[in-house]
Amino acid sequence: MIEMLIVIAIVAILVSLLLGAVVHLRRNARTTFCANNLYQIGRAIGQYQANRRATPDLGTVLAGLGEYMENERATWICPEVGPTTPDQVSYGVNMCVQRMLTSDAGKIILMDATCESLEFEGIDAETWEQDMAPRHAGGIAVLFFDGHVEMGVSPETFNPYDPARGEEHRRQLWRPSAGGCGEGGGVGCNGTAGGLFAEYRPGREMFSGPAVTRVDKSLSFPFGGQYSNIQLPTFSGANQFSGRWTGKIRPEETGSYTFHISHDDACSVRIDGQLIYEVTGHRWVNWPTYRPCTPVNLTKGKCVSIEVTLVNYDGPTHIDLQWQPPGKERQAIPSPNLISPLR
Repeated sequence: MIEMLIVIAIVAILVSLLLGAVVHLRRNARTTFCANNLYQIGRAIGQYQANRRATPDLGTVLAGLGEYMENERATWICPEVGPTTPDQVSYGVNMCVQRMLTSDAGKIILMDATCESLEFEGIDAETWEQDMAPRHAGGIAVLFFDGHVEMGVSPETFNPYDPARGEEHRRQLWRPSAGGCGEGGGVGCNGTAGGLFAEYRPGREMFSGPAVTRVDKSLSFPFGGQYSNIQLPTFSGANQFSGRWTGKIRPEETGSYTFHISHDDACSVRIDGQLIYEVTGHRWVNWPTYRPCTPVNLTKGKCVSIEVTLVNYDGPTHIDLQWQPPGKERQAIPSPNLISPLR
Protein backbone atom coordinates (compact mmCIF):
# COMPACT_ATOMS: atom_id res chain seq x y z
CA MET A 1 0.00 0.00 0.00
CA ILE A 2 2.80 2.45 0.91
CA GLU A 3 4.60 1.53 -2.31
CA MET A 4 1.47 2.34 -4.30
CA LEU A 5 1.14 5.77 -2.64
CA ILE A 6 4.78 6.52 -3.41
CA VAL A 7 4.25 5.59 -7.07
CA ILE A 8 1.16 7.80 -7.27
CA ALA A 9 3.05 10.70 -5.71
CA ILE A 10 5.93 10.30 -8.15
CA VAL A 11 3.52 10.15 -11.10
CA ALA A 12 1.77 13.31 -9.84
CA ILE A 13 5.10 15.13 -9.60
CA LEU A 14 6.09 14.06 -13.11
CA VAL A 15 2.72 15.14 -14.53
CA SER A 16 2.98 18.56 -12.88
CA LEU A 17 6.49 19.00 -14.25
CA LEU A 18 5.33 17.92 -17.69
CA LEU A 19 2.35 20.29 -17.61
CA GLY A 20 4.62 23.14 -16.55
CA ALA A 21 6.95 22.38 -19.45
CA VAL A 22 4.02 22.27 -21.87
CA VAL A 23 2.71 25.62 -20.60
CA HIS A 24 6.20 27.11 -20.97
CA LEU A 25 6.55 25.75 -24.51
CA ARG A 26 3.16 27.10 -25.49
CA ARG A 27 4.02 30.52 -24.10
CA ASN A 28 7.30 30.52 -26.03
CA ALA A 29 5.46 29.50 -29.20
CA ARG A 30 3.00 32.39 -28.80
CA THR A 31 5.90 34.81 -28.26
CA THR A 32 7.63 33.55 -31.41
CA PHE A 33 4.37 33.85 -33.33
CA CYS A 34 3.93 37.45 -32.18
CA ALA A 35 7.51 38.32 -33.12
CA ASN A 36 6.89 36.93 -36.60
CA ASN A 37 3.78 39.12 -36.89
CA LEU A 38 5.85 42.21 -36.21
CA TYR A 39 8.57 41.13 -38.66
CA GLN A 40 5.93 40.72 -41.38
CA ILE A 41 4.43 44.13 -40.66
CA GLY A 42 7.90 45.70 -40.72
CA ARG A 43 8.65 44.11 -44.09
CA ALA A 44 5.34 45.36 -45.50
CA ILE A 45 6.13 48.91 -44.35
CA GLY A 46 9.55 48.63 -46.01
CA GLN A 47 7.96 47.48 -49.28
CA TYR A 48 5.47 50.34 -49.11
CA GLN A 49 8.36 52.81 -48.72
CA ALA A 50 10.30 51.29 -51.61
CA ASN A 51 7.33 51.42 -53.97
CA ARG A 52 5.84 54.78 -52.95
CA ARG A 53 8.90 56.65 -51.70
CA ALA A 54 6.98 57.57 -48.58
CA THR A 55 6.28 56.08 -45.16
CA PRO A 56 2.63 55.03 -44.71
CA ASP A 57 0.57 57.21 -42.40
CA LEU A 58 -1.20 56.05 -39.27
CA GLY A 59 -4.49 55.35 -41.04
CA THR A 60 -2.83 53.28 -43.77
CA VAL A 61 -0.98 51.12 -41.26
CA LEU A 62 -4.07 50.59 -39.10
CA ALA A 63 -6.05 49.63 -42.20
CA GLY A 64 -3.66 46.71 -42.69
CA LEU A 65 -1.34 47.98 -45.47
CA GLY A 66 -3.52 46.34 -48.13
CA GLU A 67 -1.65 44.44 -50.83
CA TYR A 68 1.65 44.86 -48.99
CA MET A 69 0.29 42.41 -46.39
CA GLU A 70 -1.69 40.48 -49.01
CA ASN A 71 -4.78 41.71 -47.16
CA GLU A 72 -3.98 39.21 -44.39
CA ARG A 73 -5.59 40.47 -41.17
CA ALA A 74 -4.54 37.48 -39.04
CA THR A 75 -1.02 38.95 -38.84
CA TRP A 76 -2.45 41.84 -36.83
CA ILE A 77 -3.60 39.58 -33.98
CA CYS A 78 -1.22 38.77 -31.13
CA PRO A 79 -1.78 35.14 -30.02
CA GLU A 80 -1.62 36.24 -26.38
CA VAL A 81 -4.81 38.25 -26.90
CA GLY A 82 -6.86 35.06 -27.24
CA PRO A 83 -10.31 34.96 -28.86
CA THR A 84 -10.80 38.29 -30.63
CA THR A 85 -13.68 40.53 -31.52
CA PRO A 86 -13.72 42.85 -34.57
CA ASP A 87 -12.90 45.91 -32.45
CA GLN A 88 -10.18 44.28 -30.33
CA VAL A 89 -6.68 45.77 -30.64
CA SER A 90 -3.40 43.85 -30.53
CA TYR A 91 -0.89 46.44 -31.72
CA GLY A 92 -0.64 50.23 -31.53
CA VAL A 93 1.14 52.46 -34.05
CA ASN A 94 3.32 55.52 -33.46
CA MET A 95 1.02 58.49 -34.11
CA CYS A 96 3.78 60.18 -36.17
CA VAL A 97 4.85 57.15 -38.19
CA GLN A 98 4.48 58.98 -41.54
CA ARG A 99 7.19 61.45 -40.49
CA MET A 100 9.89 58.81 -39.97
CA LEU A 101 13.12 59.07 -41.99
CA THR A 102 16.12 56.77 -42.38
CA SER A 103 17.77 58.64 -39.51
CA ASP A 104 14.97 57.32 -37.25
CA ALA A 105 16.07 53.69 -37.57
CA GLY A 106 16.03 53.06 -33.81
CA LYS A 107 12.64 54.59 -33.12
CA ILE A 108 9.45 52.73 -32.25
CA ILE A 109 6.70 52.45 -34.86
CA LEU A 110 4.51 49.61 -33.51
CA MET A 111 4.13 47.50 -30.36
CA ASP A 112 1.76 45.57 -28.07
CA ALA A 113 -1.02 47.91 -26.98
CA THR A 114 -4.71 48.20 -26.16
CA CYS A 115 -5.16 51.30 -28.38
CA GLU A 116 -4.51 51.93 -32.06
CA SER A 117 -2.63 55.25 -31.85
CA LEU A 118 0.40 55.48 -29.57
CA GLU A 119 0.27 59.12 -28.45
CA PHE A 120 3.66 59.79 -26.93
CA GLU A 121 2.61 63.42 -26.43
CA GLY A 122 -0.66 65.06 -25.44
CA ILE A 123 -2.15 62.56 -22.97
CA ASP A 124 -1.45 61.80 -19.30
CA ALA A 125 0.66 59.11 -17.66
CA GLU A 126 -2.35 57.14 -16.40
CA THR A 127 -3.86 56.89 -19.89
CA TRP A 128 -0.50 55.82 -21.31
CA GLU A 129 -0.20 53.02 -18.76
CA GLN A 130 -3.69 51.82 -19.67
CA ASP A 131 -2.67 51.76 -23.33
CA MET A 132 0.29 49.48 -22.66
CA ALA A 133 -0.08 45.69 -23.00
CA PRO A 134 2.87 43.80 -21.44
CA ARG A 135 1.74 40.39 -22.71
CA HIS A 136 5.07 38.59 -22.94
CA ALA A 137 6.39 37.66 -19.48
CA GLY A 138 5.67 41.19 -18.27
CA GLY A 139 7.32 42.77 -21.32
CA ILE A 140 6.18 44.20 -24.64
CA ALA A 141 6.82 43.23 -28.26
CA VAL A 142 8.28 46.23 -30.13
CA LEU A 143 8.86 46.91 -33.86
CA PHE A 144 11.43 49.57 -34.74
CA PHE A 145 11.58 51.67 -37.88
CA ASP A 146 14.58 49.77 -39.27
CA GLY A 147 12.51 46.56 -39.14
CA HIS A 148 14.11 44.82 -36.17
CA VAL A 149 11.92 43.40 -33.39
CA GLU A 150 12.58 43.15 -29.67
CA MET A 151 10.46 40.96 -27.39
CA GLY A 152 9.77 41.31 -23.68
CA VAL A 153 10.85 44.95 -23.51
CA SER A 154 10.15 46.60 -20.15
CA PRO A 155 7.61 49.44 -20.53
CA GLU A 156 9.75 51.63 -18.31
CA THR A 157 12.58 51.71 -20.85
CA PHE A 158 10.56 53.72 -23.37
CA ASN A 159 7.88 55.43 -21.25
CA PRO A 160 7.46 58.98 -22.72
CA TYR A 161 5.63 60.10 -19.56
CA ASP A 162 8.32 59.04 -17.10
CA PRO A 163 8.79 62.01 -14.72
CA ALA A 164 12.57 61.87 -14.94
CA ARG A 165 13.32 60.60 -18.46
CA GLY A 166 10.12 61.15 -20.44
CA GLU A 167 11.47 63.86 -22.75
CA GLU A 168 14.64 61.86 -23.33
CA HIS A 169 12.56 58.83 -24.33
CA ARG A 170 10.45 60.95 -26.70
CA ARG A 171 13.53 62.31 -28.40
CA GLN A 172 15.41 59.03 -28.66
CA LEU A 173 12.62 56.51 -29.24
CA TRP A 174 9.43 58.23 -30.38
CA ARG A 175 9.54 61.66 -31.99
CA PRO A 176 10.62 61.74 -35.67
CA SER A 177 13.83 63.64 -36.27
CA ALA A 178 12.00 65.68 -38.94
CA GLY A 179 9.48 66.92 -36.36
CA GLY A 180 6.19 68.37 -37.52
CA CYS A 181 3.76 65.81 -36.11
CA GLY A 182 1.80 67.91 -33.63
CA GLU A 183 -0.63 66.59 -31.05
CA GLY A 184 -1.72 63.37 -32.74
CA GLY A 185 -5.32 64.37 -33.34
CA GLY A 186 -4.29 67.42 -35.29
CA VAL A 187 -6.95 69.73 -33.80
CA GLY A 188 -4.56 72.22 -32.19
CA CYS A 189 -3.15 75.26 -33.97
CA ASN A 190 0.19 75.35 -32.15
CA GLY A 191 2.95 76.52 -34.42
CA THR A 192 3.90 79.57 -36.44
CA ALA A 193 1.37 80.98 -38.92
CA GLY A 194 2.66 82.06 -42.30
CA GLY A 195 3.89 78.93 -44.09
CA LEU A 196 4.74 75.23 -44.02
CA PHE A 197 7.91 73.45 -42.94
CA ALA A 198 9.77 72.40 -46.11
CA GLU A 199 12.39 69.68 -46.57
CA TYR A 200 14.41 69.38 -49.80
CA ARG A 201 16.74 66.54 -50.72
CA PRO A 202 18.79 66.00 -53.88
CA GLY A 203 17.85 62.83 -55.74
CA ARG A 204 14.56 60.97 -55.83
CA GLU A 205 14.86 59.24 -52.46
CA MET A 206 12.66 61.22 -50.07
CA PHE A 207 14.15 59.53 -47.01
CA SER A 208 17.80 59.41 -48.01
CA GLY A 209 20.44 61.87 -46.94
CA PRO A 210 20.34 65.14 -45.01
CA ALA A 211 17.64 67.66 -45.87
CA VAL A 212 17.83 71.39 -46.55
CA THR A 213 14.98 72.90 -44.55
CA ARG A 214 13.14 76.20 -44.50
CA VAL A 215 9.63 77.62 -44.04
CA ASP A 216 7.83 78.22 -47.35
CA LYS A 217 5.08 80.84 -47.29
CA SER A 218 3.01 79.09 -49.97
CA LEU A 219 2.86 75.98 -52.10
CA SER A 220 3.11 77.75 -55.44
CA PHE A 221 6.54 76.92 -56.83
CA PRO A 222 7.40 76.91 -60.52
CA PHE A 223 10.99 75.75 -60.04
CA GLY A 224 13.44 76.91 -62.71
CA GLY A 225 13.55 76.39 -66.45
CA GLN A 226 10.52 77.21 -68.58
CA TYR A 227 8.32 78.15 -65.61
CA SER A 228 10.27 80.78 -63.67
CA ASN A 229 13.51 81.41 -61.91
CA ILE A 230 12.63 80.11 -58.43
CA GLN A 231 15.62 77.99 -57.47
CA LEU A 232 15.97 75.07 -55.14
CA PRO A 233 17.90 75.79 -51.94
CA THR A 234 21.66 75.05 -51.99
CA PHE A 235 21.50 72.51 -54.81
CA SER A 236 19.95 74.78 -57.46
CA GLY A 237 19.97 73.35 -60.94
CA ALA A 238 19.60 69.74 -59.73
CA ASN A 239 17.44 67.76 -62.14
CA GLN A 240 16.34 65.28 -59.51
CA PHE A 241 15.10 66.18 -56.05
CA SER A 242 12.37 65.42 -53.55
CA GLY A 243 10.43 67.91 -51.47
CA ARG A 244 8.06 67.56 -48.55
CA TRP A 245 5.94 70.25 -46.90
CA THR A 246 4.29 69.67 -43.53
CA GLY A 247 2.40 71.58 -40.90
CA LYS A 248 -1.22 72.45 -40.31
CA ILE A 249 -3.93 74.22 -42.23
CA ARG A 250 -6.63 76.38 -40.69
CA PRO A 251 -10.00 76.33 -42.51
CA GLU A 252 -11.95 79.57 -42.85
CA GLU A 253 -15.36 77.92 -43.23
CA THR A 254 -17.08 74.72 -42.13
CA GLY A 255 -17.95 72.27 -44.89
CA SER A 256 -16.53 70.32 -47.81
CA TYR A 257 -13.20 71.53 -49.20
CA THR A 258 -11.70 70.43 -52.51
CA PHE A 259 -7.97 70.90 -52.92
CA HIS A 260 -6.56 71.29 -56.45
CA ILE A 261 -2.98 70.42 -57.38
CA SER A 262 -0.71 71.06 -60.36
CA HIS A 263 2.62 69.22 -60.28
CA ASP A 264 5.59 67.64 -62.07
CA ASP A 265 6.36 64.67 -61.40
CA ALA A 266 5.24 62.30 -58.57
CA CYS A 267 3.08 63.97 -55.92
CA SER A 268 0.89 63.20 -52.91
CA VAL A 269 -1.39 65.24 -50.64
CA ARG A 270 -2.57 64.24 -47.16
CA ILE A 271 -5.03 66.22 -45.06
CA ASP A 272 -5.54 65.19 -41.41
CA GLY A 273 -3.64 61.97 -42.16
CA GLN A 274 -5.97 61.05 -45.05
CA LEU A 275 -4.42 60.48 -48.48
CA ILE A 276 -6.56 62.60 -50.83
CA TYR A 277 -4.29 62.62 -53.89
CA GLU A 278 -1.41 60.55 -55.21
CA VAL A 279 0.41 60.19 -58.52
CA THR A 280 3.53 58.03 -58.68
CA GLY A 281 6.32 57.77 -61.22
CA HIS A 282 7.47 60.07 -63.99
CA ARG A 283 4.14 61.77 -64.75
CA TRP A 284 3.18 65.42 -64.81
CA VAL A 285 0.71 68.09 -65.92
CA ASN A 286 1.65 71.37 -67.56
CA TRP A 287 1.60 74.35 -65.26
CA PRO A 288 -0.90 75.71 -64.39
CA THR A 289 -3.21 72.74 -65.02
CA TYR A 290 -5.00 71.63 -61.84
CA ARG A 291 -6.33 68.25 -60.79
CA PRO A 292 -8.96 67.97 -58.03
CA CYS A 293 -8.22 65.94 -54.90
CA THR A 294 -10.76 63.89 -52.99
CA PRO A 295 -12.99 66.36 -51.06
CA VAL A 296 -12.59 66.55 -47.26
CA ASN A 297 -14.86 67.96 -44.57
CA LEU A 298 -13.22 70.60 -42.39
CA THR A 299 -14.39 72.77 -39.49
CA LYS A 300 -13.84 76.52 -39.29
CA GLY A 301 -10.85 77.35 -37.09
CA LYS A 302 -10.02 73.69 -36.36
CA CYS A 303 -6.50 73.06 -37.59
CA VAL A 304 -5.68 69.77 -39.27
CA SER A 305 -2.37 68.35 -40.44
CA ILE A 306 -1.22 68.75 -44.03
CA GLU A 307 1.58 66.91 -45.84
CA VAL A 308 2.48 67.40 -49.50
CA THR A 309 5.29 65.55 -51.31
CA LEU A 310 6.90 66.07 -54.71
CA VAL A 311 9.53 64.02 -56.56
CA ASN A 312 11.11 65.48 -59.69
CA TYR A 313 12.68 63.02 -62.13
CA ASP A 314 14.32 65.49 -64.53
CA GLY A 315 14.11 68.93 -66.11
CA PRO A 316 11.91 71.88 -65.07
CA THR A 317 9.34 71.18 -62.41
CA HIS A 318 6.59 72.85 -60.41
CA ILE A 319 4.00 72.38 -57.69
CA ASP A 320 0.96 74.53 -56.96
CA LEU A 321 -1.67 73.64 -54.36
CA GLN A 322 -4.90 75.63 -54.05
CA TRP A 323 -8.16 75.07 -52.20
CA GLN A 324 -11.84 75.53 -52.93
CA PRO A 325 -13.75 76.41 -49.73
CA PRO A 326 -17.46 75.50 -49.53
CA GLY A 327 -19.53 77.67 -51.87
CA LYS A 328 -16.48 79.48 -53.32
CA GLU A 329 -14.17 79.33 -56.33
CA ARG A 330 -10.75 77.73 -56.37
CA GLN A 331 -8.17 80.09 -54.90
CA ALA A 332 -4.68 80.30 -53.42
CA ILE A 333 -4.42 79.24 -49.78
CA PRO A 334 -3.70 82.38 -47.72
CA SER A 335 -0.29 82.26 -46.06
CA PRO A 336 -1.72 82.98 -42.55
CA ASN A 337 -3.79 79.78 -42.87
CA LEU A 338 -0.63 77.68 -43.20
CA ILE A 339 1.06 76.85 -39.91
CA SER A 340 4.56 75.45 -39.57
CA PRO A 341 5.22 73.19 -36.57
CA LEU A 342 6.93 74.30 -33.40
CA ARG A 343 10.60 73.33 -33.68
